[in-house]
Amino acid sequence: GGNLRYQFRQEDLSSLIEDVLDSYRGAFAQREITCRTTLPDQALLQQDPVRLRQLLDNLFQNSLKYTADGGELAVSLTRQKDDTWLLTVDDSAPGVPDDALPKLFDHLYRVESSRNRRTGGAGLGLAICQRIVEAHGGTLHAQHSPLGGVHIQISLPGDAP
Repeated sequence: GGNLRYQFRQEDLSSLIEDVLDSYRGAFAQREITCRTTLPDQALLQQDPVRLRQLLDNLFQNSLKYTADGGELAVSLTRQKDDTWLLTVDDSAPGVPDDALPKLFDHLYRVESSRNRRTGGAGLGLAICQRIVEAHGGTLHAQHSPLGGVHIQISLPGDAP
């Protein structure tokens, strides 16, 4: 069934994020959405770059779909004290209703609100994101963002020294 195959190798997550974000810059610019990034020079970890690209793709597509024109997107990757990498993606309003947050990872869930009338209510694809993160030994949480939209927090294990 829906088992994704993984091929792990040590790669730089920082440049992968840059790379995927670059492919969205035109689309964000068109909507006058400002992208802010806080990325280290390098973040080496065991990863399946194809799957992580899919994960990032999903996240940025959501931000593009669900952020009002003239809004902002903030992407940050930081090394935590316990050597895990913390990736956060924040976007500005409209955000999702309170009762929708826990359901974002439900495979078939649609956020039925004004935020997606324009796009016809596609699901957030976060169920697959969660599976990808878990396969990397990490965790994924969604909450309200201080920017007014959704805050996605992904924690990935750093490579053992």
